[in-house]
Amino acid sequence: MSTSCVNCPSLMGSEDFLALVVTPGEPFHKDWIICSRFGHVVGRKGEVKTDIAERLAASCPSFGEDAPSVIDVANLKLGVYTPDTDLLEVTDPTDRPASCYNCQKYDGSFNACAATGQIVFQGDSFRKANDCSFGLDGAPMSSVQDVLPGWDGPQVVFTTPVSVAPTKAPAKPTPALLAVIEPVDYTSDATVTQEHADKGVLAWRAVTTPRGRVHHLPIFRTDFVPEEHRHLIPSSSSEHGDPSLYVDHNGLLAEFAVQVYQKDLNLCLNGEPGAGKTEGVRYIAWQMNLPFRRLTYNEGSEMEQYLGLYQYGPYNKVDPDTGEVTEVIGTHLVPGLLPQAWVEMGITLSDEPNLAPEAIFQSYRSLNDSSRTLQVYNETFRRHDYQFHVMAINPHWDFRNIGAKPLAAADSRRLAFFWMADPSDDMKRSILTSSLAKLDGTVLDRAVLKAIMEAGKDLRQMAKDQLLPDFWTLSQEIKVARLVDDFGLEGAYRRAYFNYVDPQTTEQAMTAIRSHIPYGVDWS
Repeated sequence: MSTSCVNCPSLMGSEDFLALVVTPGEPFHKDWIICSRFGHVVGRKGEVKTDIAERLAASCPSFGEDAPSVIDVANLKLGVYTPDTDLLEVTDPTDRPASCYNCQKYDGSFNACAATGQIVFQGDSFRKANDCSFGLDGAPMSSVQDVLPGWDGPQVVFTTPVSVAPTKAPAKPTPALLAVIEPVDYTSDATVTQEHADKGVLAWRAVTTPRGRVHHLPIFRTDFVPEEHRHLIPSSSSEHGDPSLYVDHNGLLAEFAVQVYQKDLNLCLNGEPGAGKTEGVRYIAWQMNLPFRRLTYNEGSEMEQYLGLYQYGPYNKVDPDTGEVTEVIGTHLVPGLLPQAWVEMGITLSDEPNLAPEAIFQSYRSLNDSSRTLQVYNETFRRHDYQFHVMAINPHWDFRNIGAKPLAAADSRRLAFFWMADPSDDMKRSILTSSLAKLDGTVLDRAVLKAIMEAGKDLRQMAKDQLLPDFWTLSQEIKVARLVDDFGLEGAYRRAYFNYVDPQTTEQAMTAIRSHIPYGVDWS
């Protein structure tokens, strides 16, 4: 057997290659023949370049080994051929093309730049051309043989049948993305003493702060929660949303462990709509196996609903010293949503309380004091030992957050603030991929994923430039990803949001979106 990639079992076509990929990566040309171990592209359907196949095999430490069972494309350094340094001549900006596909240095045979040796991925030709200093407008070459003498050897027919990869990856769930450990099944990271077990602690979850300190959050037994409140405990099968889908990209769990659980500070989450404030607090409640309550405020919120109202009639009077309950008749306060939550175990999120009327918000000053007692009219409510409270607000200084009021000094000094940043690009890819796998059991096409990511940057900028009436958020992009299979990219964006806004705004957005639709793939 000659030492050539052609004779190595690790060489395969794109379809077989993609079937082994377990993490999102760049899209692959449907005709490529690829080394599954190192990502070298040594030919295309029906042909392999002999000299490259022999040169790579001669220096390959894994020649002759079977193909890997899984492939992580993040570890591959893809390349088509050795770049031609003679072509790395800086050109006049006025002579450069708008797209790699209109460049004299682009090799159409291998979808690559002959000057740099880089692959030109579908949908990325405009960005690459814009960032390139060596482009030269004109007809692309038909084969790299025109400029690289090392590629002029005889072509070798690739005898193993290579099927053409479909434009979409197989519609099936990725098992690695679906593994969920329910909190009640979590293996404790520390010993649960009898004292804590008597208080309902099932296990301890270790969380690490940015400076490496480790804190432990309790996971509570379900039977320790009053039966009438157990339906409020978030679950991965809950109809109110799956908290296991949340990706803690901000380290919110560690913030909560330090600020709320350990130091009993009043944590207030600040960030743009869609940054994950609400879902982040629901995620914490899930991790601790506690009931989750969300109190949502607006300018029309009524005191009677959130604080309570006085009524005349029979009620149970509790002796504050002995706890003895006596039924009496008279005027009494029927507690509203806030005092009801304050005296029960669980995690309560006060969502945008700075939108509420001042009379409601003033009540928060009492519960944010060191006494941790809520004063409603003439009544006092003491906080449950395992009642954890978090506030969430949108930036009042952003004009798009209509009605959001700045906090008074008496309120801001009582709070500790945490900024919920937008996820990084890598994290957004991970969230989109895992959400689609969990919600629909499908795998997002890599070219489409890249298009959604690039279009998202344009749409977020349009929102900042006041060209969109709302924020463009990751939750919108998840909707797009779920709809693209049936309606294409443009149709998915329209259904996710743009059928709502005015036609002129929609057309501006669609122009930006169309510029990122994968080249040669009918996803419009």
